[in-house]
Amino acid sequence: MDQNTNDMEKKLDKNFLKLTLFFILAFIISWSIWLPNVLSSRGIIDIPEWYGIASNLAVFGPFISAFIIVLSFEGKKGAKNLLKKGWKVGFNKKWFIPLLLLPFIISGLSFTFGVLVTGDTWSAVYQDSSFANSMLTILIMFFLGGPLGEEFGWRGFALTRLQKKWNAVISSLVLGLIWGLWHLPLHFITGSIQEYIPIWAGIAMISVSSFIYTWFYNNTGESVLIAMLYHWLSNAAAILIPYWQKGDIWGGFDNLPNYLIPTIGMLVAFVLSTIIVAVIVKIWGSTSFQKKEITVS
Repeated sequence: MDQNTNDMEKKLDKNFLKLTLFFILAFIISWSIWLPNVLSSRGIIDIPEWYGIASNLAVFGPFISAFIIVLSFEGKKGAKNLLKKGWKVGFNKKWFIPLLLLPFIISGLSFTFGVLVTGDTWSAVYQDSSFANSMLTILIMFFLGGPLGEEFGWRGFALTRLQKKWNAVISSLVLGLIWGLWHLPLHFITGSIQEYIPIWAGIAMISVSSFIYTWFYNNTGESVLIAMLYHWLSNAAAILIPYWQKGDIWGGFDNLPNYLIPTIGMLVAFVLSTIIVAVIVKIWGSTSFQKKEITVS
């Protein structure tokens, strides 16, 4: 075994260590903040109202974890490089077309199909009573929700390093499963979107979505910005067009929680997302998910 092979193995081992520490720390930070909400929702403890609001910061677990690991192993230069991905805009602007369309196509078709197939109402139970409130929630969500709190970690840190070991397809699947499991406490917190969604369905939906995130991220030169925007628009579409609660086939919205059967809308969203991934592979091949080298202006 030559020196180059030894050096490569050492780099891979160190990369695996960083990934392992990142995932463990991200789970510890987020889950420890969510746990009181879970216990409160089960009637085990009482928590003040302010904590329920402050616990939204749990989504910053991946963000905090990524920067702690990068600073520890790669120093300030590594942290600066990670931050730079958050405003990487030198990619071809054609990517804004699927970015803007896909979230609302998935939500809109899933919502509509759920209503038409089951005869469900067109009303959106989860929506705020005021459109202005919904828009304010969506705006705040970018800064205090998943887009900013998660994407520097999941895509900016983890996906980049997973792809040093595996190709983009396997990396997307591994990250999607871990990302889905990270959401687990939310399924047991009253008032969360995940409360309406069976655990297995939530993980399945996130896992297939992971491939779409990789597609955007790798084709824009590892732009965390594009990943944050897609995350934000996906959440916005889910609030404005809550497909996950349409096509109720289990009578669960008055009898939460439900751990087994998703709505028709949720199933359709999963199928549509899977079809989108399949179409990408069919037209451009699986290599379309691989990282592209792009000079950022």
